Amino acid sequence: MACERPVLITDVADNKYWVSPYTNECCFKKSNHNELAEKIIYLYNNPKLRAKIGKHLNGITKEKNTIHTEMKKSTDLYHQLI
Repeated sequence: MACERPVLITDVADNKYWVSPYTNECCFKKSNHNELAEKIIYLYNNPKLRAKIGKHLNGITKEKNTIHTEMKKSTDLYHQLI
């Protein structure tokens, strides 16, 4: 996501929220290799969509997953453990 590339992820937990509004293009059911293959082929055949998704996901990463937010999560966890 940080490299402006679409990701293909399972639809478990909160994964779908990371790729919203591109959930249909990026999420596949856990253990469903056929669906994963279909998504790979679909995105391969749609370079403009890949670029659009990649740019969007890069923005999400910059907004929600910076080094500062991740270091704060780690620091908070350490403080809880102490």
